[in-house]
Amino acid sequence: MENRTSIERAADAEDPNCNMDECSTCGAPIDEEQGDIRGYFGILPMAFCVWCYSSLTDMVIQMNGFDDIDYLKERIAELEHDAKYPGKSKHYYNRKNEH
Repeated sequence: MENRTSIERAADAEDPNCNMDECSTCGAPIDEEQGDIRGYFGILPMAFCVWCYSSLTDMVIQMNGFDDIDYLKERIAELEHDAKYPGKSKHYYNRKNEH
């Protein structure tokens, strides 16, 4: 048998725990052809209509500051540093260069 994650099985409607017909938030009928999704929220099977999914995504963006360009530039610089120097914080290298 092929090793597939629960998310992959849910996406193909193979996971009986995730065969949900209504949005877990608003109760609207789920229609994946319209952009609705089924999957897991942690270990809980969930389904979201396109409206609730986009609202949830927007909330995460706002709560994490991803709608702030300056914050995103800082985060991108951190990710680029992490890719270049895995396991070392940029502060380690800044201190090392100062001495």
